[in-house]
Amino acid sequence: MLVSGQTLLDEAVRGGYAIGSFNTYNLEITRAILAAAEARRSAVFLAVGSGALDYGGFAPLTQLVLAAAREATVPVAVHLDHSPTVADCERCLSEGFTSLMIDGQPSLRRERGANVADREARGGDSRRRRVRRSRRR
Repeated sequence: MLVSGQTLLDEAVRGGYAIGSFNTYNLEITRAILAAAEARRSAVFLAVGSGALDYGGFAPLTQLVLAAAREATVPVAVHLDHSPTVADCERCLSEGFTSLMIDGQPSLRRERGANVADREARGGDSRRRRVRRSRRR
């Protein structure tokens, strides 16, 4: 059953457990990941990287993992892993991916870092600061 990544994470936090994330590149690996998750009755992140989408073809691999997730008997989030671009994230979300991670291009990372540093220098709150505070608790 296809679910959002946030749903999996929320349930894991409430239940005090971890959820595995496994990268797939084709039908055989996808089936193996889901067979193991179903045998353990465990939710899972089915992760697909940009390289795998390039190698397997965007449409075939996307359709394969989403169909497999929908047919699974356990909760499955389909995750775009380490996307280099916002465009890739938008494309995968529009196709039905339910979780993503963006690394971004080096220039974007520098820009985001500069924006965070600028907000902090002006005394504004930032996501980085909130993360730091939450880690101290």
